[in-house]
Amino acid sequence: YLKEALPHDPRRQPRATFQRHHLPGDICHTIKKSPRAKGAGANGDTLDVFRDLVSLNIAEVNEDIRQLCDIVFNAVVPTEVEQYFTDTYLFCLYKDPEDLSKLRPLGIPLALRRLVATHVAAFYRQRFAQKLLPINYAIGIDGGMDFVIKTMQLSIEKYIQEPQEDEANPKLPTRAAVFVDLTNMFNNISRKELLDIVQECFPELVPMARLLYGSPGSVRFRWNDGSWKSINMLEGVNQGCPLSAIFAALVLDRVLRPLDTMLRQRAADRLASGDSGDDGFGSISHLFGYVDDNSSCVPLVDLAFFFAKLVELGVPLGCLLNKFKTRILTSCNGESILPELRRINPTLAAEVEATLREYSVEKNTADPEGPPSMVELTSGFRLLGTPVGSPEFAEEFFEEQLKEVRRNIASLHAGVPDLQTRLRMFTQCIIQKLPHLLGADIMHRLPMDFQAEGWQQWNGPLTSEIDKLVRQFLATIAGRETIPEYAALIAQLSVAH
Repeated sequence: YLKEALPHDPRRQPRATFQRHHLPGDICHTIKKSPRAKGAGANGDTLDVFRDLVSLNIAEVNEDIRQLCDIVFNAVVPTEVEQYFTDTYLFCLYKDPEDLSKLRPLGIPLALRRLVATHVAAFYRQRFAQKLLPINYAIGIDGGMDFVIKTMQLSIEKYIQEPQEDEANPKLPTRAAVFVDLTNMFNNISRKELLDIVQECFPELVPMARLLYGSPGSVRFRWNDGSWKSINMLEGVNQGCPLSAIFAALVLDRVLRPLDTMLRQRAADRLASGDSGDDGFGSISHLFGYVDDNSSCVPLVDLAFFFAKLVELGVPLGCLLNKFKTRILTSCNGESILPELRRINPTLAAEVEATLREYSVEKNTADPEGPPSMVELTSGFRLLGTPVGSPEFAEEFFEEQLKEVRRNIASLHAGVPDLQTRLRMFTQCIIQKLPHLLGADIMHRLPMDFQAEGWQQWNGPLTSEIDKLVRQFLATIAGRETIPEYAALIAQLSVAH
């Protein structure tokens, strides 16, 4: 994609005085912290140019950069260059080597846009968090992902697993764990709704938001024959923009917040009628969002209502439910609750089954022309990359991840002769599939009677297996059967200092 550049005027232009909102904070500080060697946009622009300029520590240069970013923040850029701020260079990576139709899109907007957006996202972090809490924990919340995972696990244990494990009086679960997937939400959300939210809650960001999303943009990509093509983007937010996740979450908030209010009202109505529910408060649902990943433990009596209202509220705003990826966990013992529920409450059983058939399905492999097959989870689910549900499900999940890493290590040894490259790929790519699961190892396996003050000394099965993998890899690299303890410790010391 090549576009004729605007004529260059070598004369120094007088700095403009802005009467509207100034870009808060010091953008030069943000630029200094920006990573090097990031991908160039469609126009060959990179973050490195700005980083190198700021690194010169020339006051006049830094002030010019602040003024330039102020122009973008206030959207007073010349009309001729507005398109550069709306367009995106797109390329894709394969997600599944067995299915090349599954692609992971990566977008690269203008470098100047990325810098200003990164600065705004960081500076307004707490204000975005205040707007999205207590439903979405992705923005401005340290440990937000961990909070969502742990809370959902505790909810599953309380409302699904523990009733089934009561040996004296086993019961049916009172709730189902819901894991909602939305179809390409970033590309579909309503820009009109987004601009309305920004106008209402963050008025100083209106000029910049209108610059980025007030008119259709172009997504430009290179075809396999070397030619360049483009498609118009009428709705949604751009991939690769640091503000995209925040803007998408703000729009989704206008779906989840009224849904949360309605679910709480249903719980209040039950409580008022004398039904205290499974929590003493009429069975209140708590929604947990992480950008576009949403989960909750919903009372079975609210399950159909939850999905009907989610669709009703979401469709007009571009938040479209993906029934082929949305999943509903009803049990943790490996068996469906439907047979027993039909015996106890046939009406509720029919409602739950209809909800499963409508909103949690997969392609019908037996009859490709027939209706999709219902999916009822009965052991666990992978939430934000971490297993939640029964301990048995977690065990199977951990073992699958270990097997995948072992296969990758074997391929690495067989296909990469250079030891330095092999070591780099192992440390930066392959082994990184496991450390994020260590918290889940503790969550599912730490004995309840373990002394809390010595928890860091507990060595779980996953921890031991990771240690074995590292030692075996280092031994193979060194051409030895094993390596001594001190060598393993030295190899894992940081050399940053």
